[in-house]
Amino acid sequence: MGLRALGGSTNAIVPLIAIAGRRGISLPLSLFDELSRTTPVIVNLKPSGQYLMEDLFYAGGVPALLREMLPSLHGEAYTVEGKTLAEAVEEATSSNGDVIRPLSQPLHAEGALAVLHGNLACQGDLSTAGGRSRI
Repeated sequence: MGLRALGGSTNAIVPLIAIAGRRGISLPLSLFDELSRTTPVIVNLKPSGQYLMEDLFYAGGVPALLREMLPSLHGEAYTVEGKTLAEAVEEATSSNGDVIRPLSQPLHAEGALAVLHGNLACQGDLSTAGGRSRI
């Protein structure tokens, strides 16, 4: 979800699938497609937006992003600190509403990834088209 809310690129998908495979976990491309279609892009970062990762850090970073995304996440899940996710981000704030947008005002209603299938991409394909990353 965080990757999708960031408008992240395909560069993160291949390693995630590889790591899951090494652990014996099924992580199909179709899941990334589904998440991309149902998760709005709320962080205005390149390649889908205009700001840099440094700007996300100064706007409140991942804690502020997670707090904004909390309605879509499992807030009762425990973190490595022994707190729930909701507890861990309850004090996080965004100092720049153009970098980390509210869920009600996303940069894009859907994520920037789509899984392509067909005779040239029978198992799914990683490519970029029209400024949007495609899987």
